[in-house]
Amino acid sequence: MVYAIFLCLASIAVTPFVSSNSINIDGTFTPTESVPNNAPTISCEYIVNNSVDAPVNVTLRVCVNDTEGDSLTVNWYENSTDSWVLQQTNNTVTANSTVTCQSSGFFNTISTQYWWNVTAFDGTTNVSSLFTFTTHSMTTSGDILLNISGFSSYQCVNVYKNDILYLIATADVNGFITFYTDGDENEHFTFYAID
Repeated sequence: MVYAIFLCLASIAVTPFVSSNSINIDGTFTPTESVPNNAPTISCEYIVNNSVDAPVNVTLRVCVNDTEGDSLTVNWYENSTDSWVLQQTNNTVTANSTVTCQSSGFFNTISTQYWWNVTAFDGTTNVSSLFTFTTHSMTTSGDILLNISGFSSYQCVNVYKNDILYLIATADVNGFITFYTDGDENEHFTFYAID
């Protein structure tokens, strides 16, 4: 009896197949589940929603967050003229940061309710938050207007009244900040310029 044995030796080159979903040695494609985008969030607003006795010409502030770390576009709207007006756009905002908008020129009347809206867009999802506040009313009981100088042009300043954050103001072109206070003889103010 004759047996024939055939031995086949072959060299096989293996090139990995690369896709955005997987890498397979054998060249097959294995899709993975797509991860849904988490919408950005808007929080820690100042002036706090539904505030009363808020200062006029205040610097608005929000914290914008994105869990994926996406760069954000933040838009600021106000309706002091009874229609929504885009007042400022902040492009390429780093995720998980604080953004400000100076409101001088549009939130400048005492005893007035104002509405403001902030949107944050991460390239996929746009979110919006609506806020309202009522400005301080001038009374005859000793309210006074303070005009403080010594700041750089357009410098942002945290104003503390009796060691509590009272407002965030932006100095005008001449380095002045202006705000109302009730004139209480026991109040003291501390100013911290923000670089």
